[in-house]
Amino acid sequence: MSSQANISPKQTLNPRLRYPSPPPQRQPTWSLSDSPLDPIGSETDGGSSILELTAPFVANYIGPAPPPGSSPHRYVFFLYEQPDGFNEQKYAPRNGQNLGNMHRMRYDLDAWEEEVKLGPVLAMNYFMSN
Repeated sequence: MSSQANISPKQTLNPRLRYPSPPPQRQPTWSLSDSPLDPIGSETDGGSSILELTAPFVANYIGPAPPPGSSPHRYVFFLYEQPDGFNEQKYAPRNGQNLGNMHRMRYDLDAWEEEVKLGPVLAMNYFMSN
């Protein structure tokens, strides 16, 4: 199943990657904000767009690291429309510090998504790793 989202270059996007473990352990694996699209080409010539990442991260990227011998883990990318007035400085770690594993494990990602009022999911993808 696939579908195509109409994403405008004027939209500001908020990509996030998460490991969808059972609640309450849904962990942010990567979270960015303020990611405007930079169009390449035009719609008539099959052009595409790239994300221009200039704002601080909310959660720095960590690669997949399932424990040895575990079954495959699924990692899911979500692309949300970012709400107007989103304050990335409020949610970015101080001085650009990386988030530690303990902070990630105790992070309520679903509550945060509600708090900041992220728009609808515009796209998603996943990969498996073990």
